[in-house]
Amino acid sequence: YNYKTNLFWFNLFGPFIKFFFQHIFWKVKVEGLENVPKNSNVILMPNHISHADSFFAVVNLWPRKSFNAIADEKLFKSSFFRQFAKMFNAFPVRKGTKNLNIVKYAIKRVKNGDNLLWYPEGQRHKVPSENKCYPGKLGSGMLIHATDKPIIPCFLAGMEFVMPVGRGI
Repeated sequence: YNYKTNLFWFNLFGPFIKFFFQHIFWKVKVEGLENVPKNSNVILMPNHISHADSFFAVVNLWPRKSFNAIADEKLFKSSFFRQFAKMFNAFPVRKGTKNLNIVKYAIKRVKNGDNLLWYPEGQRHKVPSENKCYPGKLGSGMLIHATDKPIIPCFLAGMEFVMPVGRGI
């Protein structure tokens, strides 16, 4: 892995995406932004029930934070998504493996001053209507233990109606 944090696209499109997400397409309610440190990089750990979770979790922190994020490597097979992912600081991970290289890479990114979007459960909920949380994965614990940065828990509600499991992107 050798992805570089790209603030250009985040800063260019951030205000428009935030406005459209919050005022045009969906009425988004955000609580607790005052608790996100402004002068420190952080690890944002939301629940995961939709393909759109990353956008909704991160766009509301514009302009204070841009994030690096993991994404399923299957999505990187599409040249369009691969370019889009690079523009917005995503890097691939192979789901279902016990490969700790991705965790080591994430730790390196955080220690180098980047913010990180990390799904502690490791996958989207298969039955989001149950509103359950899966147990966290080993890599999440390693990431938390290896960094001294604030962990920001984030709960996304209603995402089961926006690109849920079983529907394509």
